[in-house]
Amino acid sequence: MLLQIVLILLSSFTLLIINNDLNDTLSIFTSCIYGGLASIINSFLINRISKKQEKIKIHNASVGLRIMVVSVVSRFILVALLILIGIRIELQPMALLIGFGVGQFAFIADKLRNKK
Repeated sequence: MLLQIVLILLSSFTLLIINNDLNDTLSIFTSCIYGGLASIINSFLINRISKKQEKIKIHNASVGLRIMVVSVVSRFILVALLILIGIRIELQPMALLIGFGVGQFAFIADKLRNKK
């Protein structure tokens, strides 16, 4: 999770530096941070559900599949709602998606790094 936070902040500051319009810089920075927070919430849910599945000894494949489907659908709906809320409160869509994408990339990189 630390890697996610660092890369989200790094991308936010990079967008802040690249932006030429001084009136729009705070909006771009907050949009990128908001997208990163949506990514962190998604990662938190993934970790929570994974730990929950490890605690429960699943003896039936259909139970495991049902848990996975509920997890995927609930996370998809939550992420879609968070992004739509961000767009509705007039955050910059591109910066929001960049923050979310960087956060997801960092989550995957962190998982691969910890797997070794």
